[in-house]
Amino acid sequence: MPKEQPTAIDKAQAREDFQRWLTSIPPRSMVVYTDGSKGKDSNAAGAGWVGYWGSCKTKIFCGHTKLPNHEVFDAEARGALFGLQTALKDPNAQHSTNLYICLDNLEAVQQLQGQPKGSSQSVFKQFQEAAQTWPFCLRTFNTQPERVQVKWVPGHSGIIGNEEADKEAKMGCQAPLGFPLPPASIAATKHAAQRVHWDLGIGLEKRPPELHLPRPALGRLLAARSGHGDFAEYHERFKHDDALLTCSCGRRKEPSHFYFCREGRKAAAHPWGQQPVADILTKKTGFTAYADWLGKSQFYTNICRRH
Repeated sequence: MPKEQPTAIDKAQAREDFQRWLTSIPPRSMVVYTDGSKGKDSNAAGAGWVGYWGSCKTKIFCGHTKLPNHEVFDAEARGALFGLQTALKDPNAQHSTNLYICLDNLEAVQQLQGQPKGSSQSVFKQFQEAAQTWPFCLRTFNTQPERVQVKWVPGHSGIIGNEEADKEAKMGCQAPLGFPLPPASIAATKHAAQRVHWDLGIGLEKRPPELHLPRPALGRLLAARSGHGDFAEYHERFKHDDALLTCSCGRRKEPSHFYFCREGRKAAAHPWGQQPVADILTKKTGFTAYADWLGKSQFYTNICRRH
């Protein structure tokens, strides 16, 4: 933490800088504010978190919990972890690219970003491990996940999300202990990640079944999932002026074009039945059939060619 408290001018400037940053983030981002608090006459602290989504900054969740025998700093760490875990489970994650965790304790921010040490070290490590699961949440088409980022927000400066998280943390101090706290262990975070993946309909395996596909088919599958490949929107975004933007059938190249291309249907019958595109690209039966069809149709070799 800084040794000196910021002046009123410093706070005003910090608030302005944060608000400017907030307007610059991708429109399909999730922003979670977290905080910790402790009552004057109590050994219990409280953790609070509030989540917002999209360019309109819609409030999508909030929560708080009581933490007996915790200091404020420990509550800050817990709040960040609980906010992250809630975001991972939220239905809006499938539409989100970036996830930002914002808190006003600079030391906690540094611990979350770097090598944790000292108080709440295990909680910071749980946060970092859980953050690594964000890119693997099931996404809708053309939603390319980035990563979890931790951001410092100036406290008590009128920023709505921070003020709401502060209120939640204070409510946590006064809340009853209605349920046991989650165990502070890496195993608990792994189990939570497995539940998230189960809810989203995807597996969490040591060796994903996709890795059994032929290498060319795996490359096409990952490109279709991410939108990063020989697709019109991708080439236009990165100004690949010499790229071919259309298939031989005349339609623009898109991640789902293989499903609709009439020339592809002529080359080989679709083996995936009535499965929607999302299932074809994410479920084992779907992408196994997809890989088989690519081999038979030679779709990307003869029909939807790169050049």
